[in-house]
Amino acid sequence: MKLKFEEYLKEIEDFYLKQKGVFSFLSPKELDLIKNWYKQDIPLDLIKETIKKEIVKFPERKKKKFSLILIDKLLQENRYEKDENIDEKWKKILGVFNIPAEKFNNLKTDIEKENFIVSYIWKNMLKEEKEKLINEAVSNIDKKGLSKKEYEELIKSYIYTKILNYIETI
Repeated sequence: MKLKFEEYLKEIEDFYLKQKGVFSFLSPKELDLIKNWYKQDIPLDLIKETIKKEIVKFPERKKKKFSLILIDKLLQENRYEKDENIDEKWKKILGVFNIPAEKFNNLKTDIEKENFIVSYIWKNMLKEEKEKLINEAVSNIDKKGLSKKEYEELIKSYIYTKILNYIETI
């Protein structure tokens, strides 16, 4: 049985605000996103899982800046499908990018591993490649209605997602 929109909204809002750990309200843009997710029948579990996976990427002091706008694209791509061969995947990625295993093996969660690999690739990317990714992000993101900080975070999220999508093709 499908939840009523008000129940759907309440579930997401309560979970989201609890994850942020600060008192705040949903912005009008976030409310619009939730309405769209409801219309698209995006499951609550997927939304909660995505929020949880994305918010851990923010340092504790910056979690109050986290916005549902940052996860909308991820939900649309349904990036968090389960991967059965996760351990083999990590080994292959370490080999392709020549990442030292000793640094990687100390990481406990898949999110920490994913963050480490994306960060490692970004740090070792040529300046021209970084500029190309930044320019692509800027040209693909509509900054209407976004604060400067939200726009910057969206650019970072876009770049992170592009690197992650590249990794997932390996």
